[in-house]
Amino acid sequence: MKTYIWSLPTRIFHCCLVLFIVITYISGDDDYLKIHSVFGYGIGVLILFRLLWGKMGPKYSNFKDFNFSFKKAFSYSLDIFLKKDNKIYAGHNPAASFVLYFLLITIGFVVLSGLLALGEEPNKGYFKFLNTSIFEDIHEIIANFMLIIIAVHISGVLLDRYLHKEHGTLKSILFGYKNVEEENVVLTLKQKIVSFLFLCLMLFIMYLTATDFDHLF
Repeated sequence: MKTYIWSLPTRIFHCCLVLFIVITYISGDDDYLKIHSVFGYGIGVLILFRLLWGKMGPKYSNFKDFNFSFKKAFSYSLDIFLKKDNKIYAGHNPAASFVLYFLLITIGFVVLSGLLALGEEPNKGYFKFLNTSIFEDIHEIIANFMLIIIAVHISGVLLDRYLHKEHGTLKSILFGYKNVEEENVVLTLKQKIVSFLFLCLMLFIMYLTATDFDHLF
């Protein structure tokens, strides 16, 4: 039986976040600062959306559905290595819950440090009044730490595909459905409006950054 787990806003968020992180990583050189900044601002809006979505989003995407228990996360991870049968979670398992939460926080700090680092450039960014060069190094350190967490996240997804291929977790990221018997998610009108407004906000800020970069804010 297929169950609708990941709503369209959640999937759009995930796909955009992956794409934007790849682009910002590739454009990390100073020669591509404009591209790096455009998608960096986009990531910032995405993170704000996901934090809000974690409070008001539907089941499985809502933080209330996350399993924030170190004991359960350790037990779940240990069972994987011992090749024991794991409890099936329609949403995030305990280990994935912690990884995702730390990843969101880390990406948030990457964006913040990026804003501060941009302020070190002549007449650019919100913090253009800054007169220091320390934030660029901090930005790079946190970004590298983020890549480690992303590697852990990807490893978990691939491991889940290997152990529970029949559940279709990887496909669910794209299409929303998992092969589990649980409650389908249904978006409220408020959730649809908020997710649409955030999409418009993200596109507007990215457009504004791209077209007025030299005098940004």
